[in-house]
Amino acid sequence: MLLMRGILVSDSYLQSFSSGEWTATARSDDSFSHVDDGVDGMRRPFIFHISITSHVSLYLYVTFPIPTSAKAAAVSKGLKKGISKKGTRIHTKVHFYRPHTLSLARKPKYAPRSTPKKNTLDKFSIIKYPLTTESSMKLIEDSNTLVFIVDIKSNKRQIKAAVKDLYSIECDKVNTLITPRGLKKAYVRLSKDFDALDVANRVGVI
Repeated sequence: MLLMRGILVSDSYLQSFSSGEWTATARSDDSFSHVDDGVDGMRRPFIFHISITSHVSLYLYVTFPIPTSAKAAAVSKGLKKGISKKGTRIHTKVHFYRPHTLSLARKPKYAPRSTPKKNTLDKFSIIKYPLTTESSMKLIEDSNTLVFIVDIKSNKRQIKAAVKDLYSIECDKVNTLITPRGLKKAYVRLSKDFDALDVANRVGVI
């Protein structure tokens, strides 16, 4: 076996040169490029110098298969400049669309708000104050109805729940309107179990 440039060469390559009284030496020839014969892949060329006599010498040009690691090195050497994939794009439509970009879901590192959002529309902010006009007093006596000025963003269900929590009364019906001055007025009709006059005295309307 011969070891040349880190490549192990079998005796089968040199069996035809092992007879006689001459010597055979081999060296790698870097002046030749690697040969691709299409059968065994890349092959490394070697020059064999055979001295038959003192006056007769023989030179043989032989190639051996390159191991896998050497093949990879040879391929990487050819790809150092890179392969250009630039070409003419074939358009099959008459319209041109922008490419779709990747949109990832948000992954915030911290909460966007430092404190949780406070519910500003609670029962104390919904009911602003009771109305004490003559018409509202007449509704208290005749229709068992209380009149309140409420928040303009509140709805009838919120007004009914706020009145129940604040004054401990049950409501049958709630009607609302917005005045030309921009105030929201709520007409709260109490159930038959509650008297609007007593509730008005307890609230401080009368």
